[in-house]
Amino acid sequence: MEPCSICGEDDEFTIKHTLQCGHTFHYHCLFQTFKNMKTNQCPYCRSGNHLLPLINGIKKPLIGIHMIDNNYVNTKCCAIIQRGPNKGKPCGKNCLLGFDSCKVHMKQKLNKNLNKNLKNTEE
Repeated sequence: MEPCSICGEDDEFTIKHTLQCGHTFHYHCLFQTFKNMKTNQCPYCRSGNHLLPLINGIKKPLIGIHMIDNNYVNTKCCAIIQRGPNKGKPCGKNCLLGFDSCKVHMKQKLNKNLNKNLKNTEE
């Protein structure tokens, strides 16, 4: 997996988006670039006038940057809280870009999957 050409990081848990010209970047990096430069050209080859698709976790779609869809609904984290005064209630925090969980619950899911994979490799 190649690193993002904007930030230089290769984070496998960050959503990436491929533009029509074929260049791939982190979704968040493209959003910030389009927002700050006031153009939607590819940061690498300067081609086209690209719009970003709406994905879960976008709090407020911006005209001129996102593809506008009047039916878009940003869903909140629906993980059930396991302890504390709100035990048994849905979390309700904003989700990470492209995911269906907030940062806390995403880490819990990743740790659970990692532990499961480690147990499977030990057997």
